[in-house]
Amino acid sequence: MGRRSPETILFLTTLLFLLSCNNQPATVATKTTPVQKQADTAVNFFPVADFIGGELKMIDSFQLPITKTVTIGKREQVFPLSDEELKTLAANFQKPNLSDGELKPHYKENSFADESVGAITFTYSTEKQGLEIRRMDVIVKPDPVKQQTVNSIYIEKEFTRNDTSFTQRLFWKAGKNFQIITGRSAGGKTLPFEQLKVIWDPS
Repeated sequence: MGRRSPETILFLTTLLFLLSCNNQPATVATKTTPVQKQADTAVNFFPVADFIGGELKMIDSFQLPITKTVTIGKREQVFPLSDEELKTLAANFQKPNLSDGELKPHYKENSFADESVGAITFTYSTEKQGLEIRRMDVIVKPDPVKQQTVNSIYIEKEFTRNDTSFTQRLFWKAGKNFQIITGRSAGGKTLPFEQLKVIWDPS
């Protein structure tokens, strides 16, 4: 067999480091390595709330201009966004916090590594009805300095407020933007989807 490239060695080393932090054995394959972890209060879930908090501090420190685009049906509107509104919208990614003691036992963590794209995906899911977060994916990539860097976060939510049922799909692209797509149904009627996109780095 030929020598592994430095990038491949870094990727595999990071994978082993991340999995060892959760005290779980891992078998590393050359392409994709699935590792299933059952719900366990001893396992440290990825600190999504802290990561989002760090992103907000970065945006604030660089005083980046922020825009909000709201699309309902075929109508699209663009607005400037205040710091307070940014924090309010970002809280949708921070709450509920799966690391909370009452929630954590109801979720399972699964992870797999895809060497072809150099990424590790952590997936959190539940079979318990009534919990708002149904699924969460955190994609991280190895970094020679930080050991790991978040690429994106994806969340699926289902909940009810008064007589209205909501479904949400949330996507956070690290250092760039986030989106929240919301569907509503009430009184047997399905309302138009709302797509909200917040951008602080248009590149």
